[in-house]
Parts: sequence; C-alpha cells; structure tokens
Amino acid sequence: LAPILLPGFLSEALRGELREAVATGGATFEFSFRGSKDEFDVALLWTWALLGHRRCQSGAAAPPRRASSTADSTNRLRDKNRVEERWQLLERGDSTASFFDRAGSCVALGFNAIVYGDHGPYIEFTQAQICWPTFTDHTLKGPGRTHFEHRNADSSVKLYDQFKSVGDQPNPPPGQFAAPCNRADGYADYRPGCVYMSCDSFFAG
Repeated sequence: LAPILLPGFLSEALRGELREAVATGGATFEFSFRGSKDEFDVALLWTWALLGHRRCQSGAAAPPRRASSTADSTNRLRDKNRVEERWQLLERGDSTASFFDRAGSCVALGFNAIVYGDHGPYIEFTQAQICWPTFTDHTLKGPGRTHFEHRNADSSVKLYDQFKSVGDQPNPPPGQFAAPCNRADGYADYRPGCVYMSCDSFFAG
C-alpha cells in the first residue's frame, strides 16, 4: 500500500509523532504508543514506507521444525532442565497449551517451540497463536533494528515480535541468564516472523 493511503486510519496527533520519530531516528527509530494491533500494523506499513522499506516478514504459519535441539551448551542445558522441571514445557512446542496474564486475559493459544539461547529460554509463537486484543501497548522500531515489542495493559507480559535474526550478534545483551559464548551464528535462533516471550519473565510475573 502506498503511504498516502494509510495515515487516515491513525489520529492526526499519532501521525505527527510517528513522522517526527522517523525523521529523528531514521532506520533505527523507536516509538511507543497505545492502540490496537491494527493501528500498529498500519503505523508499521506507513513509517517503513517513509524510509523506503517494505513490510517485514509475517509469521502466520508455523516455521519448519528445527533439525536439532537449541540446548547445545552448559548454560542452555541448565535452562532446559529448569523449564521442563518447573513448567513442564517441552522444546518441541504444544498446540494445546494456553497462556493467560494475571488478569485472566488470553496471551496465546499454543506455542511453536522453546528456544534456548544465550539470553535464557524463550517461548516461540507464530503470529496466529497470539491473542492480540490483549496487547494494547506497542513499541514500533525501524528496519535497522531486530524486533518490535508488545505489552498487555499492565505491562506484566512483554512480547518480542522478531523481524530480523540476531545472527550478527555473537553475544547476548546483559541479563540474569545471559552467557557470552561468542557464537559465529548469533546468540540465539530467533526467527523473523515469529514472536517470543521470556519463560522466566512470564512465569515470575
């Protein structure tokens, strides 16, 4: 869609703030706002078009199953044991599992996998598995970044909406379960088009 067709769906104030964020930050801009997922999608299309980029990959369909486990080192095996013992979540995923926030609102129905990386264990979802009406707060980022963020009303649940891999980042950012391993293929196998949620942050919340 051409950018000129999109702004009418967004408020005038939001359009102005988005335009300023793009002008200031360029391809690495970051802008947080409250709204529906539809508003987020329109804002994404419009702002990226302003920068000359097309919309990023969608993750409606489940990606191919990984050929081997991502728990391939001491730190990742430690995390795998914790996840399976405490929360009984299997790495291969479960289409029947349900996740709810502390207010009882649906977070996701089913999950695709548990990804063990060097920043801790993350639950991997397709876009179709997320209960998007629960997520009202969004952080939109430019194509020079790696992911968007979505939060529920009280910010107790945070989703990482991946649009670029971290294959060029050998070590993770700081964190409780971070383990610098200097990996040539990146610190975690986050797949563009998929959505991620920290196991520990979700269950601790």
